[in-house]
Amino acid sequence: MTVPRFAQDTDNGRFYFHPADQRSVPSITNIKGMKNFKAAGAVSAKECATYASKNRTMLATLDEDDAWRLVRGAPYRHDTPKNVASRNGDIVHGWIDDHIQGLKIDPRVYTDVNTGEEKQAPTTARHMWTAFLQFEETYHPEWILSEFTVWSDLVGFAGTMDWSAKIGDFLVLGDNKTGKAVWPDMGIQLAAGAHADFILNADGSHAELPKFDKFGILHIRPQSFSLVPFDNDSIEARWQEFLALKTVFDIEIEWEDKSMLYAPRHQVRQAPKPQPPRTARKPS
Repeated sequence: MTVPRFAQDTDNGRFYFHPADQRSVPSITNIKGMKNFKAAGAVSAKECATYASKNRTMLATLDEDDAWRLVRGAPYRHDTPKNVASRNGDIVHGWIDDHIQGLKIDPRVYTDVNTGEEKQAPTTARHMWTAFLQFEETYHPEWILSEFTVWSDLVGFAGTMDWSAKIGDFLVLGDNKTGKAVWPDMGIQLAAGAHADFILNADGSHAELPKFDKFGILHIRPQSFSLVPFDNDSIEARWQEFLALKTVFDIEIEWEDKSMLYAPRHQVRQAPKPQPPRTARKPS
């Protein structure tokens, strides 16, 4: 995934830096990461189990430490289903942004953001692009903004929102998702974006953040699409959840290295082991 404008990865996760004075705030996703997502452990366990079962013959030839390291690193391999799906999502996100900006899209190829090299697009990504075009034909969005940065000095966060558009009579704040499912807590991102202080433009200037009427996840799959609406009251509830996560984040950053004071380590003296009684030697 590409690093958004004004964002940098730090030892404490992703932060945004304001171009005017380099003041910094954590990203929305960084703060959202304070939540213990139930599925994360299960996904990693599944990847480890899948790798071990598919490579059991090779693993049997290794010693215990080498086998352990390979299986432990399985969820982070570039060719896992999760990481392949993530790359497809990044490609489609890039196409959508370019399309909204008025650029012509050739879905047969994409540009590798790491190398700048033009590569053949995966079939799955091309199918997802077709699904996106059918979304446009169905909902006729009037695109307003794409990949825009929102910033809050009041709470202390920033993030990049996927798009806003006029759909029917409503101004919609939307987020693109290409995974298998849409989850309720995806509303956290939308809620934070809607409650930021302002939009930070590419030139460093500020723009007023509009009041959005509706919120939704554009769920794009190779053979389908759906615009999943989020209840406005749930967005307000998710905003309160985000504020709580921000409190947790701030405490972790502030007190991670300062909570525990010095304590000397005291060695425990072990009681001497009782010696067996000595037996008298018989006279010869």
